[in-house]
Amino acid sequence: MSSLLVLIALLITLACGLVFCFRGLKWMRIVIAIYAFWLGASTVYNWVAPYGAGASWPWWAAGAAGLLLVILSYVFEKLAFFITGGLLGIAVYRLVAAFNPVFFGSLPSGMSFLIGVIFFLIFGFAAVSARKFVLIAATSIWGAYTTVTSAGIIIGMLISPPSGYLPAFTSLGVYERFSVFASLPAAVPVACIIVLAVAGILVQRRRI
Repeated sequence: MSSLLVLIALLITLACGLVFCFRGLKWMRIVIAIYAFWLGASTVYNWVAPYGAGASWPWWAAGAAGLLLVILSYVFEKLAFFITGGLLGIAVYRLVAAFNPVFFGSLPSGMSFLIGVIFFLIFGFAAVSARKFVLIAATSIWGAYTTVTSAGIIIGMLISPPSGYLPAFTSLGVYERFSVFASLPAAVPVACIIVLAVAGILVQRRRI
């Protein structure tokens, strides 16, 4: 992908993160549809891309999977709650990993993926039976994580524009090496996420 397309994708992700953080509960169905598409498409693309290098069918398969998950999340309300909680689980896992990058960075990619899946499932099932305030916390925290991470990458790419084509936009982690936070202590982005998440929780609670 070109740098311009990546920046456009990051700006869309940042906007979705802000909406999720401050209006997540009210607009949950719309925002969940966006994230459901990203979750389904990126997961399937990562699975099939190694088998279709240079071909277009992995993109079609990813798009179809994303659309299928959007439809399922819209039809089945519990699935929307499950995705919300699962995304919170991934955010929590990445926050935990940020405090011990040496240990988590040394894990095999398969093990890291498995731990992420476990966090996703635990928080997903918890959200299905959770009350409204837990969903507010979930949308605020995930929205804050997405916003801060996207903003850091955008600022970093504007300060030091990368050359050539970049990897496909399958997750924010693909571009985190370009983030302005990459050269700062892990506590800095974590603190920004916490502050923004608390603000999102307070705003959403006032609008219940």
